[in-house]
Amino acid sequence: MKKYSFDSSHLHFANENTFLSSFNKPYTLYWNIYLIETMELLGNVDVRSETKDFKECEIGYVIGKPFQSNGYATECVKEIIQFMKNHFPTERINAKYFDSNIASARVLEKSGFQIVTSRNGMIRVQRKIK
Repeated sequence: MKKYSFDSSHLHFANENTFLSSFNKPYTLYWNIYLIETMELLGNVDVRSETKDFKECEIGYVIGKPFQSNGYATECVKEIIQFMKNHFPTERINAKYFDSNIASARVLEKSGFQIVTSRNGMIRVQRKIK
């Protein structure tokens, strides 16, 4: 099992493990996200795929309430996109959010995602990797 840990300007991504998950996708990469200055746990991010090459995958993230609205989610998503681009032959990254979640909509928009579908209050977005 390969472990991936890396830092961005404010965040440290610690990959505890890659595991077969209960996310209904056989391959998942999972990181805890820490604030570099204090090593406080801010949240986590995962990337799930049907195939181990992660050619097409889905990103999900959670940032704890005390740390929201500081740009950490946007920084996190952008770093993970770059990570996937550098380590896997990823062509598309998908995500979804409820239409009432304006903050996630903004994070994904700033990270280059485009709306693909909207149904029953669920917005599906996609980012093509060049």
